[in-house]
Amino acid sequence: MHGKLESGKGVANVLISDLEGLLLSHLSFRPFPGTLNLTQITPSLSLPCTTVTDIENALDNCDGIELTPCSISGIKSALIRPIADNYPKSKFEFIAPASLRNLFSLNDGDSVHISAPDNLWNYELKASLNSLDNFDGVIFDLDGTLIDLDVDWNSVRTQIRDLFPPSIDPFSLRRDRNDHTPIYELASQHGIYEDLLELLASHELAGTKSAVPLPLIDIIPNLDCPVGLCTKNSRIASQEIAEKFNVNFDSLITRESTFEDKPHPLPLQKCMEDLSLSPGNTLFIGNEKTDAETAHWAGTNFLQVDQFY
Repeated sequence: MHGKLESGKGVANVLISDLEGLLLSHLSFRPFPGTLNLTQITPSLSLPCTTVTDIENALDNCDGIELTPCSISGIKSALIRPIADNYPKSKFEFIAPASLRNLFSLNDGDSVHISAPDNLWNYELKASLNSLDNFDGVIFDLDGTLIDLDVDWNSVRTQIRDLFPPSIDPFSLRRDRNDHTPIYELASQHGIYEDLLELLASHELAGTKSAVPLPLIDIIPNLDCPVGLCTKNSRIASQEIAEKFNVNFDSLITRESTFEDKPHPLPLQKCMEDLSLSPGNTLFIGNEKTDAETAHWAGTNFLQVDQFY
């Protein structure tokens, strides 16, 4: 689905302010106090629409709203059309938890791609580093997002197999290559969970010595909001990276923090709990599709690291 951006008169901003509590209950995010005006909507997918009537608002002749949850380049959003005689049927108000004009440098006449609300792995729009603290908090993945950790993972996988009896392949139980929870469960069953954590941590700590910083790490000191790290890597390696590159995290969720691994939402949920953040107004930044899936299951917004460069 696509729509074309145009300037509005700001009248709907009053409506959005009046309906903030209602919108929060329906959408699970607190809308930014401003809307985008979208016209020429070209439907290419069917999105569920909810009609809400008997609302209290300051606009004349507005009997309710049509509300369609969606997303735009990983950001939770919604199309809203006031039910009013004088409101054009071809026009929609577009809301999100942050200013989309600023975040994606959108201008009048731009065409935007609207996705289903669960499709956060859609990063066609470039994002501005200057707008990240429009969100209540920002949480980062580590390896491949803030730094490139120098680890020979093929060698690590061989040593992991050596921890188990020869008849067991610990990697055969994974639902996908990025989900390590079944390996942790199997290691726990065989009494070698702590050995597995120690093996992984030792390789990752060694890898920090020649870790390469990625450009996104430089933005962290400038963020005026709570900042968290949610990573599959070890705590000792994460702490070493933070010290080495002089960055501070208000919450640090690592492999040792939860038994569950991304894309399970618990690590990201625990990070938000530490930071007292609401999922719908939190941004998670990562580099893999697993990170986007984690954001979806945890209810957060998501940006892919390549959207910034």
